[in-house]
Amino acid sequence: MLYFIGTGDNVGERMQAKEYRADIDVLRAIAVLAVIFYHAHIPFFRGGFVGVSIFFVISGYLITGIIKRKLADGTFSFLEFYENRVRRIFPALAVLMVFWGLLYYFLSMPEILGLQRSVRRALFGLANFFFYANTDYFDPAAETMPLLHTWSLGVEEQFYFVFPLLLFILNIYKKTSGIKIVHVLSALFLLSFLFSAVFVFYNQKFTFYMLPARAWELLCGSLLAYTGWTPKEQKHKLFCFFLGIVLMFGAIIGYADVVYPGFYALFPCLGAVLYIAGGTRLQ
Repeated sequence: MLYFIGTGDNVGERMQAKEYRADIDVLRAIAVLAVIFYHAHIPFFRGGFVGVSIFFVISGYLITGIIKRKLADGTFSFLEFYENRVRRIFPALAVLMVFWGLLYYFLSMPEILGLQRSVRRALFGLANFFFYANTDYFDPAAETMPLLHTWSLGVEEQFYFVFPLLLFILNIYKKTSGIKIVHVLSALFLLSFLFSAVFVFYNQKFTFYMLPARAWELLCGSLLAYTGWTPKEQKHKLFCFFLGIVLMFGAIIGYADVVYPGFYALFPCLGAVLYIAGGTRLQ
């Protein structure tokens, strides 16, 4: 499953983090199962596609936290960052591609040409462009495409192609101009969210597959990582933690015929943010 390698939460990255968060592993499992059960047509998971949005929040939180710490202590390296991305994603991605390629070839399945094209795009982080041009995620025929979920990796890789550079530049200007990185990230979040909320009614497929309409979901996690926000009192942490669960499962269970992502993506993303913030040092 590509979702297991597309969340920014592997062993190497957890070793670089300040502390291990078992609750985030649980959150990742929730998102994985939500998507799997959605595609398996399991009852009460008709909105399981929101698991992708939850993954984007997790990824933004974890990877932004790593970049922030390394920029602060002067050890950030673009080469190391992208090398780690390649090492984490491509081995598992290559195995998956070889498996499906051999299966389609020996079974003489007619979709082999489409598979080859999607493989090429996925290798270069452009799978979302391929699937945008060839299928609607909510079309039943899309479920016959074995590499469909590489579209989310494409969105992530495009985001992380420019985001570290943005943080690096902002970190330099912060020292000379007093610019607040959180304010810049908040402005980008708002622009992306408003674009998604409005444009989804004109071209839902574009807002589903493309970075400009999905960047705010990753930025939810990024803002949480930069602010370090968490309730001070234990009871408030518990409230946020369980409210986050309610919001996420409310979307997973209740989102059947909504126009997604757009405004409706706000609730599972907010749920993931509250879950992560409430789970910080939760005893």
